[in-house]
Amino acid sequence: MLNVDKNTESQTANNRLIPLCLGVAILFAASVQQLGAADANDVRKKIEDLSAPNEMTRVFACQSLASVNAKDEGTAVDALIGALGDLSGSVRLAAVTAMGKIGPGAKKAIPNIIECYQRDTVDKATVIRILGSIGSDSTEAIEFLIEVVRGGKGDVVRPLDSKKPPKAVRQEAIVTLGKIGPKAQKCIPILLNIVNITAIDIAHNEQIFQATVDALSIIGVGDKRVMSALKPFQQGKGFPAKSKGSQAFDHAIISADSAVKRLEQSEPATIAEPKNNMPVSRDLKNAN
Repeated sequence: MLNVDKNTESQTANNRLIPLCLGVAILFAASVQQLGAADANDVRKKIEDLSAPNEMTRVFACQSLASVNAKDEGTAVDALIGALGDLSGSVRLAAVTAMGKIGPGAKKAIPNIIECYQRDTVDKATVIRILGSIGSDSTEAIEFLIEVVRGGKGDVVRPLDSKKPPKAVRQEAIVTLGKIGPKAQKCIPILLNIVNITAIDIAHNEQIFQATVDALSIIGVGDKRVMSALKPFQQGKGFPAKSKGSQAFDHAIISADSAVKRLEQSEPATIAEPKNNMPVSRDLKNAN
């Protein structure tokens, strides 16, 4: 009899818990739904603020759109693309920077961001960095960065002292391509050309030489051309005689040495030797 009473009490307790659990579940679901609605309303408010008369309100709206939920990224990017046409340079800069923070989710804005560079409506170096953040998988972004490094369209590398684009901007593009890595392998011939050009006048091109060999040590892993091109510089060759003993000369050798060692440490089991635009693998022992 005692056992029956205990079972009855247990069943009664369970019957009381079921409605309670259901109630908690319903409240939780309602809270999630309200939170989603609040998020949507918040995004709409931020987008509305992009049309505010106050400049700083529009800047803050751009900044806040960089941190929306993944499901709202598309809407945020569309709004930020619109903000690239703002009369305020601060707002345009904030819009580009926000899309950089969003990253690959803002990939559809690449043509608009490139246009900002071409029309000089946003700082060029900033545009290049943002393209690296957004477009590491974008052929369009990589092709454009290569064009900046080259100094224009075509196959010829423009003189580095040209102001269109400035040397500092071209260097920023080289650094960005290096961060993209092997996906930017198409730029290797251009970068090898830049290395040779800068080495001739290393005293005035020390920084861009260092940036280029560093980028090649990341992009050119497994590419036999890169190793072959950098080893002479590692040995102090390829520089004008008058530069020997200078600080720029010493720094250049250190940079080349670091790049070669990084390539050696990163070498895969085979070295790629391009032939007819198709990589051909050769056993390391035979290559040596």
